[in-house]
Amino acid sequence: TEFSRADRILGIDESGKGDFLGPLVIAGVLVDLAGSRFLADYNVRDSKKISDNKVIELSKLIKEKLVHNFKVINYEMNMSLHITSL
Repeated sequence: TEFSRADRILGIDESGKGDFLGPLVIAGVLVDLAGSRFLADYNVRDSKKISDNKVIELSKLIKEKLVHNFKVINYEMNMSLHITSL
C-alpha cells in the first residue's frame, strides 16, 4: 500500500442485497501505516482469494487491532429507507 499521499486509507465492502432474500452488510476498516504492516504480515490482499476459515480468523484479529465498523440493513430497514427518500 502506498502512503506517500495519505496517512490513512479507508477500505469498504458490501455483501448481499437487503431485499427479502437476505440482508445487505456494509463494512469498513480504517488502516494507517501500522495497520498496513499488520495486514501485510498476514498476507491480506484480496478477500476473495482467502478461505472462509482464514476470513474468520482474520476478522477476529482485525476487530482487535484496527478501527472498523459495519452496518446490517435488512428488508424492513431497506424498504423504510426507500419510502422516506421518495
